[in-house]
Order: sequence, then C-alpha cells, then structure tokens
Amino acid sequence: MTGSPPKSEMNRAGWEYRFRAAAVCIGWIAAISLCGKFEFARLAASIDSPAGPLGWFANWNIDTTLPFLVLAALPAMVGIRLLFADAGRSTGKSKQPVAAGAGTHEVDRATTRNLLTSSGLFLLSLICSASIGMRHVEFQSLESFDSQSNGVRFVTLPPAYHDEFSYLLQARTFLSGRIAWPPMQVRPDLFHQIHVLNHPTTASRYFPLTGLWIAPFEKIGQPYLGHWIAGALSCVFFYQCLSTMIGARWALAGGLLIAVSPGLAAFSNLLLAHHPTMLALSVFLYAFLRMMDSASMSSAVVSGTALSLAMLGRPMTA
Repeated sequence: MTGSPPKSEMNRAGWEYRFRAAAVCIGWIAAISLCGKFEFARLAASIDSPAGPLGWFANWNIDTTLPFLVLAALPAMVGIRLLFADAGRSTGKSKQPVAAGAGTHEVDRATTRNLLTSSGLFLLSLICSASIGMRHVEFQSLESFDSQSNGVRFVTLPPAYHDEFSYLLQARTFLSGRIAWPPMQVRPDLFHQIHVLNHPTTASRYFPLTGLWIAPFEKIGQPYLGHWIAGALSCVFFYQCLSTMIGARWALAGGLLIAVSPGLAAFSNLLLAHHPTMLALSVFLYAFLRMMDSASMSSAVVSGTALSLAMLGRPMTA
C-alpha cells in the first residue's frame, strides 16, 4: 500500500510549477511586446495609407508579423487546451488504475504503436518529397524544336537558386578535405560568384551545417536524398514532441499535416539550409521536452548540441 506524497514535496512541486509558469509568462510578454512595437507601427502607417488597415495584412514583416500572430494566439490555444482537459476530467476520462501485471503490457503496446506511427510518418514524408523530386519535367531544345520534346527528372535538373551552388561548393570542399580553395588567378573578376568568398580564398560564405549534411549524400551522387531524409526525420521528431504535449491522437493529426505539407516537400528538393536546420531544431525541441520531464543530463546534452548545430545551419533569417 502506497501513501500520498509528503506535503513538503507537494508544496515544492507546486512552487516549481508556478516558477515555470511565471518564466513562460515573462518570456511571452517580452516577445509579444517586442514584436507588437513594430507591428502596431506598421498598422498605424497602413491606416494612413490608401489601402487602409488591409495594407497591414498585405505587406508582412518577415521578422515580426508571423511571430506576433502566433504569440497573440497562444493564450487562446492554452485556454482551449485547458478547456478540453477539464472536459475530459468531468466526463470521467481521467486515467484509471492499472491492474497488477498489466502495466508492462500496456507500455509495450504503446511503444509498438508509437514506433509504427513514427515509421509510417517517416515513409509518408519521404514519399511526398520523392514524388516531387522524381517528377518528369519536359523541355524542348532549340535544335529539336520540331521534333519530340525531351524530359528529365526534377532532381537531375541544375540547382534553381544561386544559394544551392554555394552549398554544393561547400559540400564538395569538405569532401576534398579542405575548408577553402585558392582564389582564381586568371581574370578573377570573370569567376566571381554570389554567396561565395572570392578573395583571398574561394569558399562558401554560408555556415557549415548544410554543407556537412549534404556531403555524404553528394559523395554517393544523391545530394537531394539527404534533404528528403532530413524532412522525414523532422516529421518524426515533431510528432514525438506533439505526443508529449497533446497526446497521441492529436499528435498524429499534426504529424500527418507535416508529412504531406506541399511546401516542405518542395523545399526538400532544394539544396538550401532549411531542412538540415529544421532537423536540428526538431531534435532540440524533442530532447528539451524530455529534459523538462525527467531532468535527464543526457537529454540536456542532446538538446544543447542540437541547438548549437541549428545555429551552425541558419542562425539568422534570409
């Protein structure tokens, strides 16, 4: 027979909860105040413009508008979450005592279900990315204007953005065992590249995580495969985060939305920093939540390492 926890431990847990809640509230107030300062200034300028208040919606500030909207909606989302929790308790959906000997079986079933769901989301995200990358793109050259058109797979096309050339240069530089190349000596002005340091050495100007992530896949001749896998792993880790916060049912809905997102699938076929950084951030969030639940030192190390890697991928907005 087990008794209830000592009153001192209950008081300590209560104070820890209040401290965490106060820290979150202070952070929320600071963040929404900072974003709100710029957004209300934009709103005032929009009211005086011919477009009126609608101009505020048309011309977003990439750095503050979306964070402001998310932060403004946060109290409502927390309130809805608490409302559902209270409704569940009032209808008797709270956890029931588990019979002796049944605990291990239930844990095994939950673990298996979680593993199968994660595997399914991984494969679904991978398929969605591959469905764009393997799409057949037809084109017609000038030499064969009157003949049958040609076509290639999307992933075999040259990079679409100049950033991608810099990341590929970075990956190939690392594969060669170097961090930079000598500068061009013959008419260097003809070989200057955007997003590349051209003098006194030739090297990508970007942070190293993306090049390091692309490198092993570039080695086997499949650089886009790395971004497909990064997107699929991110989907799994975000699903695990949602499972910790809102339960398996709603976490599955969120995981499915991430897996089939057209934007994420499209960006997984561009050799940019978004997907490697997103993977690092998803690992950070997952490990951080585990650290908060269990005070595990290993989770703290993983969380800090993943956040550091994210900072080495995309520490600032484009």
